[in-house]
Amino acid sequence: MLLTHLSHRTGLVPPVKEIVALARSRGVDVLLDVGHALGQIDFSLRELGVDFAGLNLHKWIACLLGVGLVYVRKDRIGDLDPALLSPPGNSLEARVHTGTVNYPALLSVPDAIDVHQSIGIAAKAYRLRYLRDRWAEALRGDPRFDILTPNDSAMHGGITSFRIKGRTSLADNIALKQALFDRHRIFTVERGGLAKGACVRVSPSFINDTAQMDRLAAALKDIVTRA
Repeated sequence: MLLTHLSHRTGLVPPVKEIVALARSRGVDVLLDVGHALGQIDFSLRELGVDFAGLNLHKWIACLLGVGLVYVRKDRIGDLDPALLSPPGNSLEARVHTGTVNYPALLSVPDAIDVHQSIGIAAKAYRLRYLRDRWAEALRGDPRFDILTPNDSAMHGGITSFRIKGRTSLADNIALKQALFDRHRIFTVERGGLAKGACVRVSPSFINDTAQMDRLAAALKDIVTRA
């Protein structure tokens, strides 16, 4: 089973530990996509019970593009076939053929991790949730908007998506994203693939402040009022 830890579409964090345990009880392996979770929320792969995971370092750890990690629990390495182009052996390296290595990108990793650790994941997670709550919870009570993650800090990080009620097509949400940028110079992205329709994703980062989150909430109210 491929399971996303923190959804790139809505920002939802599902109960990973419980899902992994349920899958294991039925003989199903879980491959966890940790692309957006690493550096955004506090977690432990060991505590989650995960055997296989892919982690991204260029999103919330701020390394150069193209740097990531493959995690395989040590006693599961032998369950993976070696890559055809790798030398034989029982190492993880023999099962992950990376091709030509981008050494400049790799050289960014130590400094990025030093900065990450100097701030601390608890502080980063708190800040991202605070910025997210600043705009998302300001709009949650407005019947004109759907906020697509619950008001539960265990179920989201900094990312959250929304849509204007009734505007569920991808074209609707591309237009909304464009209006935010053209009228207010606020950058967001549209996301499709959800069962109940497309949405617009907001991803505040550490360079953003509360005034910008307030501008976003005001801009959305302005757009929906004009519509």
